[in-house]
Amino acid sequence: MNNQMTVLIADESADFGKACQRELKQVGFDVVAVKKDGRRVIDALETKHFDAVLMDVFMSGLDGIEVLEYIKDSLSEPPIVMVFSSVDSAEFESRIISAGADYYFLKPI
Repeated sequence: MNNQMTVLIADESADFGKACQRELKQVGFDVVAVKKDGRRVIDALETKHFDAVLMDVFMSGLDGIEVLEYIKDSLSEPPIVMVFSSVDSAEFESRIISAGADYYFLKPI
């Protein structure tokens, strides 16, 4: 039986996504997918359960806030959601947390 947490990474930066994937795998996480677009994140969430989603708020297709709203409204067992952004603003952070993020981090991490 696999007890690893499954993680979905969503970031338009391929370099950032690969770096996160590499670091998480080194400490024992099962990184199942790295997506670059909000619509693909939702597609992945509709086909597989993830324990956690690490996501940039700025993505093409749907942005991170739209994905958060989908997670909050549509998933019966929502994953832990951590959102990254390069915007250092208390108002912006409050908006992301209100949309359903469990954690908010500033880039670079």
